[in-house]
Amino acid sequence: MNVHTPADNARSLTIAQLVVSIFGLITLVVVFICLVVLLLIAPLTREFSIEQIDQLHGILWITLAAFLLTLPSLITSIHLLSGRPTRRVPRGMFLAASIALVCLAPLVLLGRFVSDSANWQWLLKVINIFIAFIPLWWLLELGRLRLARCSAQRQWGVTVFSFYITLPVVVIVEIILFVLIVLLAAVWLVQQPEFSPLLEQFERAFASGSFNPQNFTFDWLPLLEKPGVIVVIVLSISLVVPVMEELLKPLGIWALVKRGLTPLDGFVAGMLCGASFALFESLFSLSSVSGEEWLFIVTGRAGTGLLHLTLTGFNGWALASSWKDGKTARVALTYILTVFVHGAWNLFAMVMGLSMTGEELHLSVSPVLSASAPWVLGSLALGMLVMLMVMNWRLRRAPAVSPSSAAPPPLPAATRGLE
Repeated sequence: MNVHTPADNARSLTIAQLVVSIFGLITLVVVFICLVVLLLIAPLTREFSIEQIDQLHGILWITLAAFLLTLPSLITSIHLLSGRPTRRVPRGMFLAASIALVCLAPLVLLGRFVSDSANWQWLLKVINIFIAFIPLWWLLELGRLRLARCSAQRQWGVTVFSFYITLPVVVIVEIILFVLIVLLAAVWLVQQPEFSPLLEQFERAFASGSFNPQNFTFDWLPLLEKPGVIVVIVLSISLVVPVMEELLKPLGIWALVKRGLTPLDGFVAGMLCGASFALFESLFSLSSVSGEEWLFIVTGRAGTGLLHLTLTGFNGWALASSWKDGKTARVALTYILTVFVHGAWNLFAMVMGLSMTGEELHLSVSPVLSASAPWVLGSLALGMLVMLMVMNWRLRRAPAVSPSSAAPPPLPAATRGLE
């Protein structure tokens, strides 16, 4: 089915999509070449550990996956700018995604088998891509099941925007926040009596001119066990990170603010933003783990993917709905709810992780919290899955767009653009 779109800023958005796609592809090619060179010289220099070489292989495969996911955006934008019509995303993809999800079980078993083998780490990196992608694809198709489909150009445009605009912005903001926290922590540390032995080691090293970080020894546990430090860590993970991520993940939807999005459009675009964010977060998380830890991370990333996709979908729905009726309170309430759910997820995921490693770190975790963490996380995952299906059900039964708010009649192909 061909799609005709109003002029407005459509052509400029299509050009912007083309530019971002080309920039992304060029960047990925440069990164790919650099990684290949590093992997070729790594055995000769002997400066890279086996773990570092495995991580470079993982990033290499991630770069290739990003390249393949960027190509459709380049192709659809060129088609539209050349006057050819764009097409809607095909229906019936939920069945294909469901079949892929069923096939994921033997893939996970294979991944667990090769995760302990040093000779098959390259295969594990390939498996990681499918394990990260397939559940997100299935959730996306579940969320938009039987809903009107957007154009393929919009789908890939939002995806590429999330890859090359949203993700770098999130990383930059997180780095800035991390630097601020480190600076505040440094100011606090120099005032702690427990930290004075390390300061004395620094002074002696600088005075003798033999500064070597490997020679410094310090027991950090007494500082980490202080209530103030624990509070700061918990607030950073369960409040600061959710506030920042839920604010920035829907950036791709703001690029379409003048396109007259319906609530359905906002929900689907939000899911695409969340899925794109979760995909690369999961890929980089999986690229650095192996062995028994691998299966645990795979399970956790499936739940986190559901979190990002669902919550960003709801924020996208709230934004598009408020742009149509002007009720901004909906945006604020939805944002607060998503931050709360995200924060609860991070908090109990941290508790569950500490309950598994607390003995190694000599940190005590409340037995009640440790026992309840898997149940809370499971309940949150089930609740978000239900929310996704309920929103899909609501949007399927929403009244059609009224004639007064319908889009203007089709224009010639030369003026079409990002829908």
